[in-house]
Amino acid sequence: MKEKIALVIAVLMMTSMAFVISTTTVSADHTTTVSIDDDTVKAGTMVRTITIKNEGTAPIGNVRIILPPGFSNFAPTKKVPKDNIVEIEVSTNNLIILPAGTLVQLATTEAVELAENTDVIRLENTWVYVPDWGENAMLKENGLLEVRQDTNTGDNLVIGDNVAPAIDKELTLTTDNRVRVIADTQVVLVSGNTVKLPENALVEVVVDDNATGYDSPDNVTLKMEKTVTLQDNKVRTVNLVNVRRGGVTSTNIDAGVSIELLSLEHNNAVLPVGTKVKFIGAATVTIPENTDVIRPAENQLELISPAENQPNNWMQTTGVSDPLSTEPAVEWKGISDNKIAVAGSLAFPFAVTTPGTGTYTIYVRTTDNLGDSHIENITLNVDGTAPTATVTASPLWVKDNQVITIEVMASEPLAKLENVMAAENNAPENTQIVMTPNVDNTKWTGSYMTGDNSKRDGTAKIYVIGSQFEDYVGNKGSPVENTFTVDRLKPLTPIITALTGFPTSPTNDGSWTIEGTAKDNFMGSTVNLENGTVKIRFGTTVVDVTANAVGYFYETITLTGGTKELGIQYIDLAGNVGTENAENITYDATAPTASIISPASGAYTKDNTPSISLTIADAVMGVENENFDSTDNSGYLVYLRRDDNTVIAQLTPKVDPTEKQFKSYTFENDYPEELADNWYNIFVQAGDNLQKDNTYSRFNVDVTAPSAPLLDVTVSTNIDSPTVIKAASRTVTGTAEAGAKIKVYFNGDEQTALETTANATTGAWTVIVAPTPGTITKIEFRTVDKAGNEGAKVLYGYLLVDGSEPTVAITAPDPDISTDATSIILEATVTKDTWETYAELTVRIDATSLTAPITATNVLTTDGKLTRAVELVEGSNTISVSAQDVAGNWSTVKTVTVTRTVTPWATYAIVIVIVALILAAIAIFRKR
Repeated sequence: MKEKIALVIAVLMMTSMAFVISTTTVSADHTTTVSIDDDTVKAGTMVRTITIKNEGTAPIGNVRIILPPGFSNFAPTKKVPKDNIVEIEVSTNNLIILPAGTLVQLATTEAVELAENTDVIRLENTWVYVPDWGENAMLKENGLLEVRQDTNTGDNLVIGDNVAPAIDKELTLTTDNRVRVIADTQVVLVSGNTVKLPENALVEVVVDDNATGYDSPDNVTLKMEKTVTLQDNKVRTVNLVNVRRGGVTSTNIDAGVSIELLSLEHNNAVLPVGTKVKFIGAATVTIPENTDVIRPAENQLELISPAENQPNNWMQTTGVSDPLSTEPAVEWKGISDNKIAVAGSLAFPFAVTTPGTGTYTIYVRTTDNLGDSHIENITLNVDGTAPTATVTASPLWVKDNQVITIEVMASEPLAKLENVMAAENNAPENTQIVMTPNVDNTKWTGSYMTGDNSKRDGTAKIYVIGSQFEDYVGNKGSPVENTFTVDRLKPLTPIITALTGFPTSPTNDGSWTIEGTAKDNFMGSTVNLENGTVKIRFGTTVVDVTANAVGYFYETITLTGGTKELGIQYIDLAGNVGTENAENITYDATAPTASIISPASGAYTKDNTPSISLTIADAVMGVENENFDSTDNSGYLVYLRRDDNTVIAQLTPKVDPTEKQFKSYTFENDYPEELADNWYNIFVQAGDNLQKDNTYSRFNVDVTAPSAPLLDVTVSTNIDSPTVIKAASRTVTGTAEAGAKIKVYFNGDEQTALETTANATTGAWTVIVAPTPGTITKIEFRTVDKAGNEGAKVLYGYLLVDGSEPTVAITAPDPDISTDATSIILEATVTKDTWETYAELTVRIDATSLTAPITATNVLTTDGKLTRAVELVEGSNTISVSAQDVAGNWSTVKTVTVTRTVTPWATYAIVIVIVALILAAIAIFRKR
């Protein structure tokens, strides 16, 4: 057994040793840490650096970087040390980029052009012509002017004048193709001494070097003041300018006034520093020695001094095959003792052109001096998508000195957004907008304020320079732009006559549709008010109407009574408010009114020369103090007519109105001629120049007294034997003129309270008379017709109303008697007037024992005797008697007092006690 175990152990040991010998290229002691300077990059050609740290136990002398398929132009880089001079390779035309703003001098004499509205300075003590004055004026100070159109300069810019490119400009060096690198610069070996730049490199010219490439219409800015001669002498003042004219020592030309330069000063003007000018033809500039310029990427350089390998003293080999990729690898081998020491690190830069967007694995194979290899991989993210952006302005229409919000929305977060520019129309320069990002850098906001220079009205542009915004990996965007419109001029004042449907005045039409085309003053020209606002004001009511795209608008307005202003005003999209044009409009849809005061409608009058009074009123327009004219509904007239409308006379007022066109007037006329009894009418017609109305009123003239009323029944007409009535009143009926008043007289005195009116159809009437009782009353009636004419009286007769009351005398019982009876007989005698009967008298009896008095008739005997039993109550009883005749006269109440007495209860009690004692005594004696 022991032998077998030993044999197995030996076999296992041999197997293990054999395995170790066969894998000597891989060692657990060979480890590295690998990193790349940026693991997320944009797509394109670039220089990347991988740093390797030796975490193993042996120095590393071989490094291989293997890229996956899709990468190209993979090569190690070399370093051109700072301040080395290189030559620009001729095949690339000595191309350089001159950064915007770089100072250069003109190498040739050039003519340039000034853009419209470019500012120039006219010097003090020079002359100008002022067309508005029709004379020349001398400037007493330097005047800031602007050219009114594009103009060339007669005096060329000369050699040596300082200018600067307005934007980055590609030029070709023509004097010397040498440049100096101003920092350690990475290059890629092409062959021999030829290298190329993987990225733009900043270099400087080593001598004053001429460069070509400028031509029309390139712009440069002046870096010095320059006096030039303007080919077109028409300019405009920018500011107020103090001048001398004629005999006036000092006066001013206002800003914005068009003037002309005088040729006697050769139309000279000074261009200030910073003025942008445009080349008319090709131009050459001199770039001063040591001026920084840019040599673009992918362009070649010729080395004068050898470039250093990177890392230094490591041999670089390209096109190396490795099983990790089909793409050739780059290999570095340390020369001699140059190794990555244990715990040391070394950077390996390389140039490469990446494929498109994606995630890629880079392999790094390292081999130490023991022959052990180790592989690490690095993930590289390539972003090949350029950011996009949109730019908007709000509001889109603005006026002077107004803030505009500029907003840039990016498709992804931006690392920078450096150049957002606003350029107003005709502005000689752009204005950079300071943009502030939101939290994730996708939305950038800034603001721009317009000035007050109306010469720059029109379409303004917002530029986002594509090369100056980029995402976090450096992908640059494409230029985007948008526009807004600046309009500093207010719209034109509406021309009322150019509008259709503007109300005529005066008018009685309350609804009008106003329509027309609103006009704007845009950039000094009359244009349609595109989508602007039209304010229509009637009195204090304002309606806003939006004009359409060609300025057309319409609105139906409703007028209200009276005279009010109707105004039209235009407001453009920028908010400029034009001047309102308003006219007074009088709206009156109500015809004049006439009200006849007297004679009243339907009135009867006994005045046959009646006073006629009426009012005419019209609250809005008023009525002209002229005869009525039906052609224009003006004036008024008053006719007196017969009942068949035949005109008797046109009446004239006693006093004319005080106003030529009155709004209220009381017309009065006393007709001078007597009118016969009959019906007449007053006819009034009045107009207010728009509408008319009339009114009509009938009246009756009656001067004839009416007949006396007819009585249906009369009474005694003899005062000595009047008719006596037992009632308090008498009803009298009769007939008279229909509708007439019936007056009543007592003893010659009119009784107004009894006045009545005869039936309007039959003439019947009724009056209830109630003369004073006990006196003889003479009663008469009279007719008064509707006109007030009084007829003769008619005698109804004499009446005597019973005015004396009956008398009562109590004959039994006697006054103040006493009795123990429960009732007593009452006897009384009643005395009456001779014309009365006892049966019709009313008797009233009251007593203490009664809860209510007893009233009865027909209780007396034929001789006036009354007999009746009256119950008594214990104690004092009062009995009263009175009588009333049919005329309602009550007699004086007569009374009598009777006392009823009753035996006291104490007497009965004593008797009972005595009887009780007696019965008790008898009982006692019997027991004995």
